[in-house]
Amino acid sequence: MQMLIRLAALALLAMPSAGKAQEMVLNPDAIFPAVDTLYAVAGPTHADTTGVSIQSLRRVTHDGMEAWEMAFAWRSARRQMADTTFFAVRTLAPIAQHRVAEEHRIDLRFDGPVVRSSRLQSGADAPVEREFRFEQPVYAGSMMDIVYRALPLAEGFRTRIPFFIPEQGKVFWFDVQVAGAEDVQVRGRAVAAWRLEALVEGYVDTLWISRESRQLLKMESGDGSWMIR
Repeated sequence: MQMLIRLAALALLAMPSAGKAQEMVLNPDAIFPAVDTLYAVAGPTHADTTGVSIQSLRRVTHDGMEAWEMAFAWRSARRQMADTTFFAVRTLAPIAQHRVAEEHRIDLRFDGPVVRSSRLQSGADAPVEREFRFEQPVYAGSMMDIVYRALPLAEGFRTRIPFFIPEQGKVFWFDVQVAGAEDVQVRGRAVAAWRLEALVEGYVDTLWISRESRQLLKMESGDGSWMIR
């Protein structure tokens, strides 16, 4: 559960009541073509590599509209997973998601507050088709870092974002806040970053996003593991 929410995703929930959530207006210009590799490291000195994620972004045409194709792959000794998500260039609204893991294949279609799911479990003869309806448009859980990077990040900013997690078949509301600005070490150099803090079901995650490029630089999970460049 943790890894699904964090890495096909990167996660958060319920912020302290002090302060008011601000309107979320995403900046599509914060997203650009790239291939990013992040390493999951653990141990007392965070020197043990436990997994690797590779995420690529490219502009494509999908269903007749300009879209981003985000291809994500996660590999560790315990699990392998691949996910491809399409979302609109102009609004970053999700269009479709395709996820393949050892235990299942999940195909999703997004239409604002409606998510249509087709889930084929390993060994099953036919997929299970479901339709989920919510009171507001939702984002694909695989897009968490994309949405965070496109937020109007500034001192004191906070907001709430609904992400659909396909394995759970439900929406999780994520409360995000900018906890400050600080430098983070990336390959031996200091990079100015926004520090985002988040909670999800008792876990606190911290993410560092470059103030200049809006790249995800580092993430520290509630379980003590890191994702670093």
